[in-house]
Amino acid sequence: MENANVANRCLLIVDDAKENTDLYRLMLKDDLPDLEIRCFNVFSAAEDFILAEHDRIAVALFDYILDDGRLGYELVERLKALGSSASIILISGTLDAIPEEKKAMFDILLVKPVGSAELLQSIKERVKMTV
Repeated sequence: MENANVANRCLLIVDDAKENTDLYRLMLKDDLPDLEIRCFNVFSAAEDFILAEHDRIAVALFDYILDDGRLGYELVERLKALGSSASIILISGTLDAIPEEKKAMFDILLVKPVGSAELLQSIKERVKMTV
């Protein structure tokens, strides 16, 4: 049964590695049946989606380094500039090289590899805060 509070909301996943977005979708799809899961592997495609659908995004999950050396926080800046209330989660191989002011842009910081239970719990917590 669909939860009216998350109806028409989505989980945005952006990672330049298709195997990562496929894995995250597989890990989450059965436990988040009320959220549409949208995955992007190319920065420009994710940016286009954010421009068109920013008001539908409940939680956004970003890799830090994307294709062509672009950085996930660039998309976070775009999302926030549009007035989105989405919760933002960062998944990165390491947090050491990320400047503190960039880390502050994210609600949750996770280090790869992320277990399915940890990822699911992080997303569920943030979804509750955005509805």
